[in-house]
Amino acid sequence: MKPLKLTLLLITAIFLAPALRAAPAAAGVRSAVVAVDGMSCPFCAFGVEKKLKEVSGVKSVTVDLKGGKARMDALAGKTIRISEIPAAIRQAGFTPGVIEVVIVGPVKMDRQGGWFVEDDRSKEVYRLQDPGKDLQEQLYRLAKEGHVRITGIFHPPQQDARPTITPQRVRKGGPWPER
Repeated sequence: MKPLKLTLLLITAIFLAPALRAAPAAAGVRSAVVAVDGMSCPFCAFGVEKKLKEVSGVKSVTVDLKGGKARMDALAGKTIRISEIPAAIRQAGFTPGVIEVVIVGPVKMDRQGGWFVEDDRSKEVYRLQDPGKDLQEQLYRLAKEGHVRITGIFHPPQQDARPTITPQRVRKGGPWPER
């Protein structure tokens, strides 16, 4: 009877092992701050907030009327579709300005020596534009360690090119927090 229990325990462990392993950490846009030109009253701010809450992956929106900016934070385990932000601002009746994003994930180098990060959830690939020598050295070092947290300015794709992010700050970033 004991060998049978041991065999059943072993078989159970073999089948459960893949399910118990931690899922690979995903890359994604965790937050975005967009400049909004033309907001002048609380109703303007409410309209912008309402439209930005419709952007895929957005958990919360905070609008700073005096500063003319709106901040979005991602839902747990989701990514903000930053390509949807300019249209949402326009639908609210305003002009979108600079979009600063925080994206966390593994960075990779392409064959031409350029850096990029792929958003695992939206499958969008962002090329890192002109990181500068100091940031390139940090990227190279951090890329070996795993996830990198990049804060930078988002640039929509031009013609057939990929969207880009001009990094301003780079540091070690952990896996996506599951809240």
